[in-house]
Amino acid sequence: MQLDKTYNDKVFYGDVTFAGDVNLPDGVVDNADINSDADIAYSKLQHVHHCVIEQANGSAVADQESIVFIATAPCTILAVEIMILTAAAGDSTVDVDVKKSTGGGAFSSILSAAEQIDSTTVVRTLVEAALSGTPTLADGDAIEIVIDATVGTGTLPQGIIVDVTIAEEGQ
Repeated sequence: MQLDKTYNDKVFYGDVTFAGDVNLPDGVVDNADINSDADIAYSKLQHVHHCVIEQANGSAVADQESIVFIATAPCTILAVEIMILTAAAGDSTVDVDVKKSTGGGAFSSILSAAEQIDSTTVVRTLVEAALSGTPTLADGDAIEIVIDATVGTGTLPQGIIVDVTIAEEGQ
């Protein structure tokens, strides 16, 4: 197939119709170039998910294991953030872990270490858990949040929120 090439800028006033595919270099079309009513299919968009579990203030934090996300496209875990609403006292602690299961396998942590909430944790302040590298998910992988409360000589914290932020690629 013979290609016609032009090296000069062109301005078109009116519609332009292409009979074949249009190939644009990466980075040429950005957010400002897309009309708000473009009606682009969800499967072609990137998504950010906030997978949250919470336990109400007024009751001691309790053990919990919850699957909060199942990937349907490639994903990257961006952050794990924790907040408590009433502080622990004494040596009572709460460990928060976030785990991934790949292809139906056993769950394993995506954190460098489980994040421990204790009497030194400041209430209503985000605690960012340290991710182990840059965790990714494939189609069918699952994310589980695990809360392990250990009563010591004091009292457990009350009210906890755990938020896992996940960026999902278009399909």
